[in-house]
Amino acid sequence: MTRKYIYFSVFLLFLILALFWVNFKISKEVLKIKKELIEKEKEKVELEKKWESFFHQKKDFKNLEKDVSKVESAFLKRENPLPLIKKLEEIQKEMGIQTKIGLTEKEDKLTFKISSEVGSFSDFLNYLNKIENLPFLSKVTFLNVNKREGKKLNFEILLEVYLQ
Repeated sequence: MTRKYIYFSVFLLFLILALFWVNFKISKEVLKIKKELIEKEKEKVELEKKWESFFHQKKDFKNLEKDVSKVESAFLKRENPLPLIKKLEEIQKEMGIQTKIGLTEKEDKLTFKISSEVGSFSDFLNYLNKIENLPFLSKVTFLNVNKREGKKLNFEILLEVYLQ
């Protein structure tokens, strides 16, 4: 009986060791899979953030497209300055004054030299306000105003209009 007991004990010991070894291998594999799952989850979160960022950028881009068309319309087309000239003529007719307009072209802008005379300083300010509020990207770079006794107010304006 003792011999059977020793064999049984040895068998049981090997069985327990075998179970521990199998358990150790399985645990090692489970930890490896767990680390892989954690990495995959991190990648998933990163991709979701990128997708969300892309989606917002796509929305922003659509909004920018609208703004770009507004900005483009603010520039005068190089090959067709007529809309600006027509607008200047409308202002001239509206104010009831005669103007002399000279034009020079540089790389990215047209420079208009506008000379005229008006009855009063308030008329001049009204004309200047209309020039500054043209629907094109422009700036007044030179302004000369003078009045001689008993005469109308003379002015000269250099207006730079940016080209597309």
